[in-house]
Amino acid sequence: GLLARWLTEKRFSPYMQLPVVLLLIGACTVLLYYSKVFAGSVVAVWIIPRFFMPVLMFMLLYSMRNLLEKSKVLKFIGAYSLQIYLVHVFVINALSVLFLHFTKESIGLGVVIYVLILLISIGLALVMVKVPVINRVLFPKG
Repeated sequence: GLLARWLTEKRFSPYMQLPVVLLLIGACTVLLYYSKVFAGSVVAVWIIPRFFMPVLMFMLLYSMRNLLEKSKVLKFIGAYSLQIYLVHVFVINALSVLFLHFTKESIGLGVVIYVLILLISIGLALVMVKVPVINRVLFPKG
């Protein structure tokens, strides 16, 4: 909390917020990567992934808020966020079964699956909104 407050105070240069947050995220990522060395450590297993990383990701987004407000891509995704939220779990489950059953796990595969989840979920969300019959059944007005 103190670190977040320090980074978001007006006295702290906005041009330094992003590099400091990225440095902290990198440090946590390195610690998490080498957490096998600290097997059983409360810091490696519990505190870093469940506390520091979400806080640092929020701080990263907060430090980029002026840039993100102008993003047409984020505005487009935000317009269909409910529909994306409703279908993404089904897409995740389908792609996980499809990819992870037939291939080995890797970081590259994780990135590919993430991008596919996002694209397929957006496509299904557009179908849900644009096809009147589906829209009426899933989102009745009244």
